[in-house]
Amino acid sequence: MFNRRRETLHAYRALLNSPHAKLVLADLARFAGVNATNFRGDPHETAFREGRRDMFHYMVRRARLTVDEIESIVQREEGAIE
Repeated sequence: MFNRRRETLHAYRALLNSPHAKLVLADLARFAGVNATNFRGDPHETAFREGRRDMFHYMVRRARLTVDEIESIVQREEGAIE
């Protein structure tokens, strides 16, 4: 079981540290509302949006990306929108 977990973490790091992955992560950050408020009047909608954000954070934690790397990814997506 420990080997499986280690292999999975290694796979996340390998997959999410490629140049193409940075572009995909930037898109996912936008989709997940990482840099925006997810609060809506409807608590179900808010919970749904927070679930998206949580999945993004789960992925970057598994890849062990640094805060600087995450900020760079989010800024990249913001620059693409403007």
